[in-house]
Amino acid sequence: MSGTNEKLPSVLQKQSLFQVSPPELVFENFATQEVSEMVLSLVNKDKFPRPVKVSMERSPHFELMCPNDVFHIVPPGTSSPLRIRFTPDEMKNYCHELVCLTARERIVVPIRAIGARAILHFPDQLDFSECPVKYSTQKTLLVHNIGNLAADYQLSNQR
Repeated sequence: MSGTNEKLPSVLQKQSLFQVSPPELVFENFATQEVSEMVLSLVNKDKFPRPVKVSMERSPHFELMCPNDVFHIVPPGTSSPLRIRFTPDEMKNYCHELVCLTARERIVVPIRAIGARAILHFPDQLDFSECPVKYSTQKTLLVHNIGNLAADYQLSNQR
């Protein structure tokens, strides 16, 4: 042990001073050229006001609705809301990230947008009744696409 009068930190190094809620932003059921917004909460769990820098790389689809790359002081025990605006130009998947930087940690919040999906609905079971051995049997199957994107599919059987 050293003879210096070093103070121990009031918070353990592995414990996060901030809590981000939700831990991931997911935009769903969006329409092209229609603006959507979600709110992210950044909570200071410490007993002291803490600075945090919130930043997001430039994107034609995602926009941080507060000053970008600037330190904000978050009072102890309070929540700082951050609005993210999403403007899609196609029905596809998008991804981006928001970075919250403090003196001690870097918190990355993934941002995703889930675009159009094909969702195929099959019957739960097929009943071929009794079939002769070594004889080919056919059955008409109705497959319904309940999603909002075209789908290709191929069925095969196991022997």
